[in-house]
Amino acid sequence: EIHFLSFGTSLKMARVLIAMLGFLSPSLARAESVCVTGAGGFVAQEIVAQLLEGGFEVHGTVRSLAKTEVVQPLRDMAKAIGKGKLVLHEADLIVEGAFDECIAGRDFVMHTASVFNLAVEDIERDLIEPAIRGTYNVLRSVNRTASVKRTVLTATYCSIWSFCGSEAWECPREQRPKNGEAFTEDDWATTLYPDGGLAYKGSQAYCRSKVEQDKAAREFADHNGLDLVTIHPALVVGPPRGPRDDGVSMYIMKAFAAGSLVHQVFPHGDIRDVALAHIMAAMIPEASGRYIVSGPHIPTDHEMWTCLKQAYPSMELGSEPNVAEPHWMRTSSKRTEELIGRALTPLCKSWVDAIGTIIQKGYAVNAGLKENLKSEL
Repeated sequence: EIHFLSFGTSLKMARVLIAMLGFLSPSLARAESVCVTGAGGFVAQEIVAQLLEGGFEVHGTVRSLAKTEVVQPLRDMAKAIGKGKLVLHEADLIVEGAFDECIAGRDFVMHTASVFNLAVEDIERDLIEPAIRGTYNVLRSVNRTASVKRTVLTATYCSIWSFCGSEAWECPREQRPKNGEAFTEDDWATTLYPDGGLAYKGSQAYCRSKVEQDKAAREFADHNGLDLVTIHPALVVGPPRGPRDDGVSMYIMKAFAAGSLVHQVFPHGDIRDVALAHIMAAMIPEASGRYIVSGPHIPTDHEMWTCLKQAYPSMELGSEPNVAEPHWMRTSSKRTEELIGRALTPLCKSWVDAIGTIIQKGYAVNAGLKENLKSEL
């Protein structure tokens, strides 16, 4: 039984998916199988969960099967869901052929794995090169596997907008939307500068690695005739499936949950929408190209404070910020909403659900919510 309706998809689209999976076609006797690289990551865990809930056979890669803090939450999650099948494989991103086992016999591949470390000594060697080499390794395995119908790559909003013109970092020139109104899949961060204008430091370096990864993946796919679709999430927020906190999303969400109003300089995308976009991009034959998963604008401090205080009145979050004009940046989510069959999750709901989950699971403590946890969550 497939439960895509619980993800908010339309009845028509759910029926299409069911038919594709063989539940309405006796000629297809087995469920589709998917390889998800970097299965222990924040986004990947949600993808794995939604696939399992949909009855898929999921093969996921982790760097080491001996790393219980990564492996056990995945196994516990699969057991709690009680549907589908989860098989874990060991794979090192930069080892040639490491993904062959996971990809062998699969119908779809979702490549989410990427190095995220802002404290590396050598940006080129430790961040950019592994992102590109890892992507080549995955795509070479796909190229050797006749069963794979499509590969979906977790790209980044950085490939759409270089953030030249935001508070995130300074650039000699601002990148504005191609259509003059809102950023879409037709925009490229490399419009102003071949390298996106991104520096070799901090979060810019990570964005640079993702831009280079996106470019390399598309060139390889085009050259080898592979079916590749890329998903471009903004800062991903929403309720985490597991306790891992080594990414920027969990860091920011935990800071908010603990009572720090972190000034936002990026647009946001909901984790559930990001995962669903990956699944729909794989399943729907007509899907192609790029899909942005992002709210329409960068939230202001007042917007964030108001959202969370209305949901959790006793939450400690500092004094109310001044009302400010929203940043000029706008994003169109029309193409992605057509893909997933519904509107993207509202920003406030993403944050309310994220804070509730983080507090309930004990990933962060907020003194104001401690005594009122049950009544407000």
